[in-house]
Formats: sequence, structure tokens, C-alpha cells
Amino acid sequence: MARVLGVFPQDLPYRIEEPEALGALRRWLPAHLPEREKLLRACAHTGVARRGSVLPLADVLRGSDFTERSRRYAEATVELGVAAASSALAAGPWRPERFHTLLTVSCTGVAIPPADVSLVERLGFPAEVRRMPFTELGCAGGASALAVAAEVVDARARAPGPRTGLGAADLALVLAAELPSLNFQPGDCSAGNVISSMLFGDAVVAAVLGPDGAAGAAPGWRPPKVAATRSHVLPRPQGLLGYELKSTGFHIVLSPEVPGLVRGTLGGVVDALLGDAGWSLGEIRHWVLHPAGRKVLQAALEALGLPGGAATASMDVLREHGNTSSTGVWLVLERVGRTAREGDRGLLVGLGPGFSTELALLQW
Repeated sequence: MARVLGVFPQDLPYRIEEPEALGALRRWLPAHLPEREKLLRACAHTGVARRGSVLPLADVLRGSDFTERSRRYAEATVELGVAAASSALAAGPWRPERFHTLLTVSCTGVAIPPADVSLVERLGFPAEVRRMPFTELGCAGGASALAVAAEVVDARARAPGPRTGLGAADLALVLAAELPSLNFQPGDCSAGNVISSMLFGDAVVAAVLGPDGAAGAAPGWRPPKVAATRSHVLPRPQGLLGYELKSTGFHIVLSPEVPGLVRGTLGGVVDALLGDAGWSLGEIRHWVLHPAGRKVLQAALEALGLPGGAATASMDVLREHGNTSSTGVWLVLERVGRTAREGDRGLLVGLGPGFSTELALLQW
């Protein structure tokens, strides 16, 4: 089984505190907007105290056209992605030639070629490295990339053949980069745009996966095995969660139905995975729940019959970073992995548009 050898969040150039963001939002919202006070009250109760950003708040509110947004997105994902990957390489005996696969994850912008081309060029990864960009999966993308990276690492470790050249490579790098601050729409006073401006934050995270027994692990980190994974797509119409792409860029779709969907479906999906693996709910010590928002986290706890303390790490990440889309589960896992002990079991839960669920069982 593949192991997660380390998770490496990247510092962002700006931090936006809740009072500053709420004040700016109050000044921005038109005084004549009928639901103005209702929206402001909702924004004040997101549970997000601060979040990272690639832009200062004034630039976020000013906005720009789609061309400028795309340019900023491409530049920021490359620069911050290279920095995050460099931190990962520096943390262990992980030379670039040890990597056979690069998985890049993002749903908050479009860049062709993606950031992985710059990783290959600037960090010296093998020219034959397999590149796997994950787009359009939304908040579930981080969990999906974890599952695929684990499968690729495991398959490579089991494959016959000479261990020379790229055949000797044993590691995969996941780079998740989400920059929702670039998608704020200053001309859109819809509830989705307003509330998401307080709920979502930017984040960039790199992670290294290798086979069981691979050399190296991040300092202070106990690497968990990825014991099993599962995907589930709810068969119902779209339009509940995601982005609508318009001439001005990405416009968020954020339906109030999402907590109800989580409450009604998550328990069955988790039970099926646990049953197939021969695990029980009571054996799970660490819950790596996507920090989507307070209502969604509460719905997940109710669906699984868990106490509020099970979501402590996710609530902490939500408070310190906001909902950072695909990077969220990695930020939670980074916290959990520093307190886990030998023999502990965990469950990672990613939620995304579709409506989709991505699960991974973890064994320390």
C-alpha cells in the first residue's frame, strides 16, 4: 500500500482577517439591496477568522477581466507551486529523479500548459515523468488525486521490470493549488458570490506519496498507508455546487441544498467502504473531513453519528484558512498526521460538485 510521506502547505503573500473582510464587504454591498443585512449576518457566521490570498484585499474587490484573472492565475500557480514542491523536496531524501508521476489539482482557474510543466523544467524532474492534471473536480479534487496517486504508486511498486532510469523512480508528487480570490465578481451581488467571498480562501499544498518501505518522511510526520478508496456520484441534476463560466470569468454556484445532501447520503457511502474493508466506524480515530463550511461539517457529523470533537481539525482549518477547495483535506491531513500514533485509523472525506464524494481509509 502507498503511504503519504509528507504534506507541505505553502505560505501565501497575504492574510485577510475577518474584521477587515467584513468591513470591506459592508462598504461594497449596495445600501438598497433588499437582502443586504441578511447576507452580512450570514457572512459574519461562516466560522472563518482569516484566510490566505494571492492578492491584497483591495485588488480582490477591484476585480479584473477574464484575461487578467487568467494571467494572474497562471503566474501564481507556477510560482507558489514551485515553492511548495521545493519545500517538499528539501524535507526528505526525495531527489527529483525519484518521481515517476506529478498530479496537479485545481478548479479555480485554467492554464494550458498547467503548472506541472514548470515543475519539470525548474526543479529537474525527469522529462519522462507522467503528468496528470486534475481539473473540474472542485473541492473533491484533492481526495481524488490522493486516491489516484496511491494507486499509481502501488502499481509501479508491483510492476515487473528493471529498476533503472524512470523504472527506478518510486514517488508521486501531488500539487493542489486553489486561488478563489481571483474569482470574486465585483458586479455580482448574488448570495453565492457574497457568501463565498467570506467562506473561501486561497491555498497551495504539495504532498509526497511513496510505496510502503520507501525511504524518507517529513520531519515530525508519521506516514499513513492509503488502505482503500472509494468514489461516489449522486445521480441527480447538476447545478448544486461548482462554477458557471461566463465572459467575466468563474461565477460560483453554491446551493443551500448541499448540507441536506451530505446528511442524507454520506453515511451510506462510508458504511459501504468500511464494510468492504472489514473496518468499523468505531475504529476510526481520525476524521479528515473537507472543511467546506460549518453547516456542511455539522451535516457530516450527523450523517455519521459522530460527536462535534470529531471535526476539530477540520473546524480549525476552516477557521484559519477558510474553505480552500481541493487543498482543504490536505491541510486537515497535515494537522492530523502530526498527532497520529502507530496503529491509528482514519477516514478522509472529500466533497465536490456532481454531487460527488471521495473517500480514503488511512492506516498509521
